[in-house]
Amino acid sequence: MRYLLLAVLLIAACRASAAAAPPQDLLAAELIGYETRTWEDAKRKDYADLAALLADDYLDHFPNGRMLHKADVLAYLRGVELLDYSLRSFQVIRLGEGSALLLYESRARGRENAATSRDEQKGSLTETHASVISIWAKRGDKWQNVFYQETDIK
Repeated sequence: MRYLLLAVLLIAACRASAAAAPPQDLLAAELIGYETRTWEDAKRKDYADLAALLADDYLDHFPNGRMLHKADVLAYLRGVELLDYSLRSFQVIRLGEGSALLLYESRARGRENAATSRDEQKGSLTETHASVISIWAKRGDKWQNVFYQETDIK
C-alpha cells in the first residue's frame, strides 16, 4: 500500500511539473521538433510533408547568396541526397504572438546531382557546418517555416 501511495504521489508530481513548464519551453520543444522534421523529410525525401511545413511565401537564403522560394527549394532538394546531419545548440526567440526565430548549428553530409556553385562538382560528397536562422509563423492553427538562412562556419 505504501508503494502504491508513493507511485501515485510521484505521478502527480510529474504531471504538475509538466503542467508548470513555461510556455517558452513548450514553444521551443514544438518548434525544434518541426525544424528537425524538415531535415528528416529532406533526408527521407518526403516532399509532401516538407511542403506542408513550408509556408507558401517561404524563402530560403543560401550561403552563396542565392534565394529560392518554396517550389524552387522543393525542386532543388529532389537533386540532393542528404546522407546524415546533426543539429545542436538551439535557441528560440519569440518575435511576437505567433512567430519565433530559431538559431542553431547544423552539420550535414550529402551529394548533389547538380553543381550549385563554382567550387562544387556534380555528385561529389559535400560537408557543411553552418549557423542557421529559421523563422516560423503560426498560420491558422499550424506552425509553418517562412524563412531559412545558413551561414557557413569555417
